[in-house]
Amino acid sequence: MAVQQIKLDFTGERMIPENNSGAAFYYEHLVRYLFASSFVKGKRVLDAGSGSGYGSYLLVQRGKPREIIGVDLSEEAVEYASATYHHPKLQYRVNNVEKLSGLEDESFDVVVSFEVIEHLNDIDAYLHAIRRVLKKDGIFIVSTPNKNTYPDGNDYHTTEFYPEEFRDLLKNKFKHIEFLHQNFEFAQVLKTLSSTEEQVDKLHLAEDDQADTFVPIPNNHNSQYLVAVCSNKELPKLNTHVLTTQHVDFFDMSQGILTLSEQFSEAFNGGGGKSKFPAVYEKLEEALLQYNALDQELKHIRQSKFYCVWQTYVKFKRILGISRLTDSSLPGNTISQFENRVLTPQQRLEYLQFQIKQKKYDLRQIRSARAYRFWQKLLVTKWDVSDS
Repeated sequence: MAVQQIKLDFTGERMIPENNSGAAFYYEHLVRYLFASSFVKGKRVLDAGSGSGYGSYLLVQRGKPREIIGVDLSEEAVEYASATYHHPKLQYRVNNVEKLSGLEDESFDVVVSFEVIEHLNDIDAYLHAIRRVLKKDGIFIVSTPNKNTYPDGNDYHTTEFYPEEFRDLLKNKFKHIEFLHQNFEFAQVLKTLSSTEEQVDKLHLAEDDQADTFVPIPNNHNSQYLVAVCSNKELPKLNTHVLTTQHVDFFDMSQGILTLSEQFSEAFNGGGGKSKFPAVYEKLEEALLQYNALDQELKHIRQSKFYCVWQTYVKFKRILGISRLTDSSLPGNTISQFENRVLTPQQRLEYLQFQIKQKKYDLRQIRSARAYRFWQKLLVTKWDVSDS
């Protein structure tokens, strides 16, 4: 994951893990992408309304798609996503989801669009654009708040849907649709392996501690969010999906019994994230400054003529088997524990601290070379490489 250098303001609508980690708002958004990740392996995927980019990145890490393109109308969001959640198989573009200009017809296997449709002025144009870029046998996964339970007065929403309205809208566009209802629940589950009830698929998220569920109960009008899986081909049977967690991850247990209005108020006013855990974010900002300084130092050295000549010399010595330098990798450490995960603030701090150790190790490797010390004596401008 890229080191975050660009800030994105939290408006109460767009989920930003940096600001919302620990709040129910955080888990409500993540579980939808975890659910969608089971559809994208080896596929070309469009995230229509990718926002801060965390979801597109999660799909890449968990779903193993061939490629993902995230589009958003906000240039600020695309800039933030590109800097914060970049990956070789992932790109972000500024685009209007009501048009999807520049994207070829029938070019995507899967399109996901979460908490977007309620913000649009021209929903018909949006659905037409989705169908245009989606392959004939492709899958469209879309979500929206349930008007039965969602608080009134959201100025960012142009249209909100009751379950029947959402169902009727999509049935006019797709032959096959499975509707799911998302709720936040506390649960104790005891089942035998031979249970006749639906199989429950567990979606483990890092080491957090709460659960969000997708339950396919068509007559449940009291769910918080509505999710639909749409296609013009027959869909597989959808299981109940539960996001389970194992350790407390800055989660306020009271979030589970708050109303949606109270959850949003908590999230907007700092119920989770930076204001709630200032010590972690203070250390994170300090680590970022240290990382940037070391990174600039290394770039300065590696772009020099000395480094180019020295690397050729080192390679020649390695071929002869007489080099004392090891590979540029910190001994006794691994970064694998941070891979394929959406990181919490504490985990991002640990990740950054690991990167700092790696860069210090790289600098010590260079400084230990006689050629480097000799070259310093010949230069008018010397590098001041910190070993702290």
